[in-house]
Parts: sequence; C-alpha cells; structure tokens
Amino acid sequence: MTGGPERRYRSYRLTGLVIHHRDMGEADRIVSLLTPDRGRIDLLAKGVRKITSRKAGHLDVFTYVRLQVAKGRTWDIITQAEAIRTFPRIRSSLPRTAHAYYIAELLYALAPEEQEDRELFDLALEALGYVETATNLLVVSRWFEAHLLRVTGFQPQLYVCPLCGAPLNVEQVNYWVPQAGGAVCPTCGVAQKGGRPLPARVLKLMRFLHTRPYTHVRELPLRTDVLLELEGYMQAYLRHVLERDIRALKFLHRLRQEFRRT
Repeated sequence: MTGGPERRYRSYRLTGLVIHHRDMGEADRIVSLLTPDRGRIDLLAKGVRKITSRKAGHLDVFTYVRLQVAKGRTWDIITQAEAIRTFPRIRSSLPRTAHAYYIAELLYALAPEEQEDRELFDLALEALGYVETATNLLVVSRWFEAHLLRVTGFQPQLYVCPLCGAPLNVEQVNYWVPQAGGAVCPTCGVAQKGGRPLPARVLKLMRFLHTRPYTHVRELPLRTDVLLELEGYMQAYLRHVLERDIRALKFLHRLRQEFRRT
C-alpha cells in the first residue's frame, strides 16, 4: 500500500478550454487552459509538436478537452488528452476563426490564475458555441465583451458619472472616457483629455448588452455600422484595461478589408 496516496497526488484529471499556447524548446508547448475549478492554468505538453504526437490534435486553441496531468517540479505535465468538443465550424471558416481567436485572447488576458470561476468558464463555452452557429459574428463579439467585463469585475460605468456621481441621461450625448471608468456626463466629459462623445444609440446598446442573455440580443435588428461604432468604444476601453493592444484585432480588421475587396 506504500506510495498509493503519493501516486494519487502526483497525477490528476481536469477538463478545460484551451485558450492559448506557446512553443517551448524544439518539440514542447505550454498550453494555457481555462478551467471551471482553477481558472487559468498553464501546463506543459511534452513532444506535442512532433509529427507522431497523439495529443497534438486535442490541444489546439479553443478545444474543450479532458486531460490527465502529472505533477512536475516546474510545470505540471499533460500525459493524456481527449477532446470533448472541437467546434469544427469555427475551424472551417476564417471569419469564425478570427472572432474565436479574439475571444480566446481576451479570456487569456482577463481570466484569473489558479482561482475558481465557473461563471467565466461557462461564458467562454457559451460564446464559442455562438461563434460556431451565429449569422452575425459582430453581435456575438460585442455581447461577449460586455459579459466578460461584467464577470471579471471590469464592467464600465454606464449609469452614473464616475467623476461627479450624477445619473447619466441616456437620451443625450455623454462622453466615453476609459481612464475615468466608462461613460461620463457632458459637464465632466468635455473637460477630459481623450474623451470621446458617446451617442445615445451606443450607450443604450451598451446597457442592453450588459444586462441581457445572448438569446435576447440576437433578436435585435442591429445595423452593422452601429455594431462597428460600438466596437471602437469597446476597443478603447479594453485597451485601457489591458494596457496594450489586442493582437487578434489586426487579423479581424485585415480580414474585413479582404472581404470588402472580393
């Protein structure tokens, strides 16, 4: 019976969503997983970049996977991998792939490390499911941004001016000031460096997206120009939160330009 408890401790199982990976050495890869019980964790997949690796196909980004993991000194090591869901329609469509990478990058940036967050995990799976099936991917991305910020505690202020405390009148043009925390009243906003006028239509849509499930949002007859307008405001806010640009946006923007030419 000696060594039994130790063996159980040194090997464990988990399920999660692959949201990022980076190469290490000649054949290994660090796989970042979003899990319901431990938040974001990084694991070592040894030899996964070899042609003969059986785990490679199960550890692609945005794959929902079941793993057997062995405890290691520096990295815990993936010993077995079995894909639960691979989202094949995402992988067969460039626009869907681009939006999925955008979602995965935001998850990697904002998911807490080694901290249980089942709501965030459920949101991630739900959002990728919509990316796979939705006809309007802009709606999915804007809805996901709103709920990601809510779940992770970075939701922008949309109802009260964070500078003076006055209620925001949704029928007038307020200001968008990411460094102040979101929407700012006209009196305060006009004096803020970098503030941007926030039309009533955009603020109303922000409020709706932050408080409604996707099944309600997808029924709205939203115009593409309004969704792209909202994208600009959200990207400015996310850039402030992350303190960097979002790399996946370059792919999305380049793809849009290519589709306009065809």
